[in-house]
Amino acid sequence: MTKTFAMTFPHQWIESALRSRWLAFIGIGLLSLMATSAFAHGVAEDDKLFIEQASGMQLIPFMYLGAKHMVTGYDHLLFLFGVIFFLYRMREIGIYVTLFAVGHSATLLYGVLSDTHVNPYLVDAIIGLSVVYKALDNIGAFKRVLGFQPNTKAAVLIFGFFHGFGLATKLQEFTLSQEGLVPNILAFNVGVELGQLLALAAILIALGFWRRSGAFWHQAFATNVVLMAAGFVLMGHQMTRYFTLRIEGSRYDHTQYAPAPEPAPIVQGDRHCTRRRSCNPDHHRAAGRAWHRSNRDWQGAGADYAQCP
Repeated sequence: MTKTFAMTFPHQWIESALRSRWLAFIGIGLLSLMATSAFAHGVAEDDKLFIEQASGMQLIPFMYLGAKHMVTGYDHLLFLFGVIFFLYRMREIGIYVTLFAVGHSATLLYGVLSDTHVNPYLVDAIIGLSVVYKALDNIGAFKRVLGFQPNTKAAVLIFGFFHGFGLATKLQEFTLSQEGLVPNILAFNVGVELGQLLALAAILIALGFWRRSGAFWHQAFATNVVLMAAGFVLMGHQMTRYFTLRIEGSRYDHTQYAPAPEPAPIVQGDRHCTRRRSCNPDHHRAAGRAWHRSNRDWQGAGADYAQCP
């Protein structure tokens, strides 16, 4: 069973934790993390170049890329940190980490190999929600407010599915070679699991020292409040980008595809010709507009013009 933190702290303990110096350092670190989010969770330029040019089986490089992405994926690590925050027995840790691994492995492989696309902003917002959920679960908010405790194992598995789709969207930013695609994706997934084990080991070592310091129980509540705030920041960032691009895309649809007014005929000798704008919305939507996930922005093709003889 997952140990949750009963909300029985005296007010002076909470106020002391909120005033403590370590919380200020966590806040500064969180702001720095969000300021560099594009680099921390994205794919480096040299890695992008390799992925797009790779052909045939490249098992070791893809394992490295998978491990690197997991280790630098702060949203995955925040959720993993919350999952094991109150777990002490290795058997319990193994069960929850396995459920998380099964979940994100299934949707990572399914998403890439079946070419199933999901909106990356909505998926990343749900990943932020998973961080919020685990922080609330750790402080016992569900049982106190709602009167019941959700099934934590089921929640970890379900949120693992969304984390896997988040990983898949990163690979779907690129044109992957079909030659050796299956073994390369499997190698990437193995790398993700290796990266998760490395991150898990580091978190467990840090938690072990922290728990033995005697300050753990005084700082646990405030830590999960910070964890919850980080999840809300992740959700807000992703949803802001999602709605911003929706508005920009709607504006583009109304301005780019409006037919141009018919110009007056141009007389050339004994022939008449009309220079007119050719605008086929279906054609331009299919061929002209491209979704660039590297910068996640819309780009539209310009209209064609029929030339007069």
